[in-house]
Amino acid sequence: MRGIVQRINALVVLLATALQLSSCTSSFGDDPEYVGRVVSIAHIKSLCRSQAEAITEDLTIVGRVVANDKLGELNRAIAIMDDTAGIELKIDVDYIDLEIPLYSEVTIRCSGLWLGREGEKIVLGAEPMSHYVVDRVASEELRNVVKSVTLPDDMPVSHRRTIAEINPLDMSCLVRIENMRFAEAEDGVKWCNRDEETGRYITTVRYAEDDTGVIGIVVDGDCDYRMEQIPSDDVTCYAIVDSYASQRVLRITNHGIIHP
Repeated sequence: MRGIVQRINALVVLLATALQLSSCTSSFGDDPEYVGRVVSIAHIKSLCRSQAEAITEDLTIVGRVVANDKLGELNRAIAIMDDTAGIELKIDVDYIDLEIPLYSEVTIRCSGLWLGREGEKIVLGAEPMSHYVVDRVASEELRNVVKSVTLPDDMPVSHRRTIAEINPLDMSCLVRIENMRFAEAEDGVKWCNRDEETGRYITTVRYAEDDTGVIGIVVDGDCDYRMEQIPSDDVTCYAIVDSYASQRVLRITNHGIIHP
């Protein structure tokens, strides 16, 4: 019963946020035409010269959403990319895919946001108030930061990579790895392990390889397919490059495991 109440409360908050966003989908603040200077994601990331840094210029970025919480794969955040780079925006809202759908194009006004370093990854968020490099953008502030612009039917273009070719410049970008297989030790197991005490599924790192190397794939314990068995045959994997526990890893997006 408690879980149902929590979910209802979360949906109430989401509806309130959605109403705020829908009331300003064509504007930032009081001026419907003003969005600041549009720059590339690579430019925004270049401004992060320390562990955490405020964005003081009135800058805006535009990109496609390549990961979010649609299937529970990336919770309370979105990853967006343009032709130059990718970046993750931390958001304190659950069920964000209902308002900022996967693959949609979004405009983010960066003035007043902060940049922070999480290992090899640079993230966007609110001013840090604790030990995190950035805090999550509060739901009531989201209307001043993000607007969804278009809802394309197609998937954004992915970068074709071998495992050995994946590098820090690919962070938060959508990549495609072909002829990937899971380590023999993982054969027959589910995507996520279960906690021995609580029985809950927990975030788990599985390992996959191609002919060039091995990489971890982090799977959130709340993702929709956490109970499925990992594939035993060669697959093509669509994922964003992420940093987890100081490791460079993949994070599958939209259950992007394609069998030949």
